[in-house]
Amino acid sequence: MSSQVDERPVPLLTQLTPAERLVAVHVVEGLSCKEIATLLGKSTPTIKNQISSILQRTHIDTRFRFIAAYYRQLYAPSAESSFGSARGRQS
Repeated sequence: MSSQVDERPVPLLTQLTPAERLVAVHVVEGLSCKEIATLLGKSTPTIKNQISSILQRTHIDTRFRFIAAYYRQLYAPSAESSFGSARGRQS
């Protein structure tokens, strides 16, 4: 499967390890944990753990909000500066 995600830099991804960035790109593409695991040759639980880590590192609480934040930073970087501060953070 070829990446359809825009290649422009997204600050949200700089918080992640290289392995997490790869998983994050596939999350943004809309792939399931099982699909990502198959594509990367990892187990589904490993991918689920990496997604949990991605959400913790970015202070975003759901995959949907992560995808929204990704595209918000990609297409409206100035509007993204405070995203996640209230709605995405978990206490």
